[in-house]
Amino acid sequence: MAWTTPATVVAGSTELTAALWNEQVRDNATAIRAAQVNVVQVTKSNGNVTSTGGTEQTVLTLNITPSSSDSKILLLCSAGGNAIASSNAIARVMLYRSTTQLLRYDQGRGDAGTYYWQTSLTHLDSPASTSQQTYTFRINRGSGGTSSVTCVASDSADGPRLVAMEIAV
Repeated sequence: MAWTTPATVVAGSTELTAALWNEQVRDNATAIRAAQVNVVQVTKSNGNVTSTGGTEQTVLTLNITPSSSDSKILLLCSAGGNAIASSNAIARVMLYRSTTQLLRYDQGRGDAGTYYWQTSLTHLDSPASTSQQTYTFRINRGSGGTSSVTCVASDSADGPRLVAMEIAV
């Protein structure tokens, strides 16, 4: 489907010709592209990661170096797996910058058995640095009754994914 620019567009009290409309759209698109400076993505496609006994396990790690100390880093993470428990099947997922926990999310149910989990995490970080930043996605059990939490990594299309996008401010 092709976009056809109208001959005349009325924006507020200003009438724009097709040429001015196209120029405005190009300027906006250029500004959006300029705001996104750097993008890094990692995926895991071979081998599940399992946490047992209350020990955090790193599923994914990525490094990004901001071009400005004013930049923000938008983190996007998606993953899934299972929690196995004798009671309180709770999976805990976390995002870290170095050793600082940025985000923690517990999900599960209050009974025994296997709980299948899926998560999508989003966080806007302000590292205030031009040094390399290391971000990690980790899993752990969220309850003493949970014996193990596994992040499933079957293939690159469906496996866990961590994306860091530098946004210029």
